[in-house]
Amino acid sequence: MIILTVIGYILLAIAVFIILFLLMIPIGSWITVNRKFKNISTGIDIYLSTNGMHIDFIVPTQNHLFDWSTITDSTPFAKSLRDYPFLGFGWGDPGFFLELEAWDKLTFKIASRALLIPTPTIMHIIGLEALPKVPEEKSKVEKVTINPSQYLGLCSFIYKAFDLDKKHKTKLIPDVGYTEHDNFYHAKGRYHAFHTCNYWVNKGLKKIGVRTALWSPLDRGIFYQLKKIASPQKRSSDPPSPTNKLSNTISNQ
Repeated sequence: MIILTVIGYILLAIAVFIILFLLMIPIGSWITVNRKFKNISTGIDIYLSTNGMHIDFIVPTQNHLFDWSTITDSTPFAKSLRDYPFLGFGWGDPGFFLELEAWDKLTFKIASRALLIPTPTIMHIIGLEALPKVPEEKSKVEKVTINPSQYLGLCSFIYKAFDLDKKHKTKLIPDVGYTEHDNFYHAKGRYHAFHTCNYWVNKGLKKIGVRTALWSPLDRGIFYQLKKIASPQKRSSDPPSPTNKLSNTISNQ
């Protein structure tokens, strides 16, 4: 009888946890952080892309502020990293990335392991010859235009998510890319229900001052806020962009 009572309390606790978690998603998505953010007329364009479940940051491979090829080896890619105008960065759970063929084939084992048990994480880098198209209804791409300081902050945020080697370069996970234009790398942090791939993206947006949700483990809350970003105001002229390097930004943090 005691055992049945204990099991009952455990099941009740699990049910309450699930209900509270599901209630937190719309509430956290609706509450806005960095409400006053606006796209600027002259700045650096970054993109956020979702396949309906997972969001990637998409940034220039190189510009006057930072060159991603300096910390990532081009060897595993089909061509030199600098030949890709854009790179996509996605942080997440190895099970979702490497074991799941498609979201409609998601199994209880993969989902429960990722959400209920803190797991090690990996980083996905995609070399993009052009900005991604939107072939499916659930896929979305949003452009955000930020200033140089914000861009350096984003690069620093992504850079610090990698588990780097002694030379401060990314550590490749060999032979696990989807195509010849993408690869996986060791990352820092743990993945679980309250720290998902989209939570990581949301955290990065909050850090650099871009409008986003208070808390959103799903892509919908983030894109709900991105859709509400105001258009840039016209200005007669803009100050020249600084030439600071990411290494200087990191060293001063």
